[in-house]
Amino acid sequence: MTKRQKRKLLIYIVILIIAAIGFISDRIEKSTVVEDIPENTPVSYSYVHFLDVGQGDCTLIETHDGKFGLIDASTQNASYKILNYLENEGVEELEFVLFTHPHEDHIGCGDEVLENFNVKTVYMNDKTENTAAYHRLINAVSQSKQEKGTKVLRPLYGNTFFLGDIRFDVLSDGSDFEGLNDSSICLRMELGKSTFIFTGDAEKIVEYSILEKGINVSAEVFKLGHHGSSTSNSDAFLDAVSPDIAITSCGIDNDYGHPHDEIVDAINRRGIIHRRTDLDGDILLAFSENTISILKN
Repeated sequence: MTKRQKRKLLIYIVILIIAAIGFISDRIEKSTVVEDIPENTPVSYSYVHFLDVGQGDCTLIETHDGKFGLIDASTQNASYKILNYLENEGVEELEFVLFTHPHEDHIGCGDEVLENFNVKTVYMNDKTENTAAYHRLINAVSQSKQEKGTKVLRPLYGNTFFLGDIRFDVLSDGSDFEGLNDSSICLRMELGKSTFIFTGDAEKIVEYSILEKGINVSAEVFKLGHHGSSTSNSDAFLDAVSPDIAITSCGIDNDYGHPHDEIVDAINRRGIIHRRTDLDGDILLAFSENTISILKN
């Protein structure tokens, strides 16, 4: 065995050990996944809305006291859906909009969101792409900054920010990677024992990088990376996250075949509840510090 082969084997063993430790130590601290919210409960719930926006990504986060944040803004074709959904949910102001990376299916409606709502903070990395969608977004960000006082921040690995009492930890800022998918800002969201992982389109190399750092990625809910692609969602990462619920955002009969069969099989083998926007439409999760519930459409 060559030195390079030995090094690869050692890295793989370390990743497996980290995943196993994370699974054993963190399962105790997870919240309870329930079928529905009990009636007449005194608990105030927050919500995560995974919007059915076709082959793209858009996630609305709503606190129990009516604050909102948005992760990604799908394609320009989804603008009617996104704007109307936000208005129907009573959104007038967004505490933040975070763009994981500058691909069109994540930023395409971003300019219209910024034009139609007061956005306090935009989080985005410094990666660029020479597309109409990117140029529209940059112009809208600049205009919102000048006219509405929107802050524009670049999240870095290890940074923490909040939406009300919901905490977000930056697991990867993408700066160590050249590809746009791998530049995705990766997050762990936490409220008490309720935890969620968002990785944009980050692929396996980013997942391994996160695991090698020994970061806690255990979570009840994992929004599958890259729309359920087999280029992401490695066995090691799935085992480390050890989710109870997996969410796939993808379009009906999309050209990429997302989610890929091997990832669906991996989810099923682990007994993970799987919800998909192409089959289930908009997906709504309610969560408190101790429970998470998938609400019926």
